Amino acid sequence: MDRNVELADAVAGLAGEVGLPVAQLALAWLVHRGAVPIPGTRRAENARANAAAADVTLDEETVRRLEALVPPGAVAGERGNAAYLANLDT
Repeated sequence: MDRNVELADAVAGLAGEVGLPVAQLALAWLVHRGAVPIPGTRRAENARANAAAADVTLDEETVRRLEALVPPGAVAGERGNAAYLANLDT
């Protein structure tokens, strides 16, 4: 299995344990780390769910588990393949 898929599955499992959608857990983790994520969406319900992540307070155990699951550099690579990037208006 692809390492990124394994990581995503592990994070999804943790999200289920703490009772959050995966996207909210990921966004709350970024906010906890001092980032200001700006996720894109086309649906109002997703925008509301994403915004609600700012109100999530992660306990230190959850943060520790996330950092163990996804250490710095664990996920890296290009934003998209060459065909996709060729179609972007930059």
